[in-house]
Amino acid sequence: MRYRFILLILSPLFSFSQAKNDSKIIVTVSDTSNLFNRVLLQLYENGYALENKDEVLKFAATKEKNLGKGATLLKVKVLVKDSTLTLTGLVGSYVQLIKTDSPVFIPVEYRGMKGSSIRIAWEEMLNISKQFGSGLGYSK
Repeated sequence: MRYRFILLILSPLFSFSQAKNDSKIIVTVSDTSNLFNRVLLQLYENGYALENKDEVLKFAATKEKNLGKGATLLKVKVLVKDSTLTLTGLVGSYVQLIKTDSPVFIPVEYRGMKGSSIRIAWEEMLNISKQFGSGLGYSK
């Protein structure tokens, strides 16, 4: 009986953990007043320039930002719906098997070795998400 009680208490801690290949970070926000504009300001304060925004759909996409760790580039996309923010991203690099003049971008996912471009990009998106609250969830 005691073990069931402990399991019941700890189960919420494990329900929102990151799983391999998750590509979305979902933030639940308690204060929704002027949320879209706060998101835009926070992106700006984190060094991102806007590439696209739609105030009706409450969607914003940034231009690429060099994360300063090798040649890792990140584009962030944010969708605001009611009291949730959904962050996704694209990670790019100039370093490929074949030299290119423009970076090749792929979706950011929770995978890769620590210090890899895709993991650095995921951690950057996670840091941005945590600036809005601690109610984080993850999805594919």
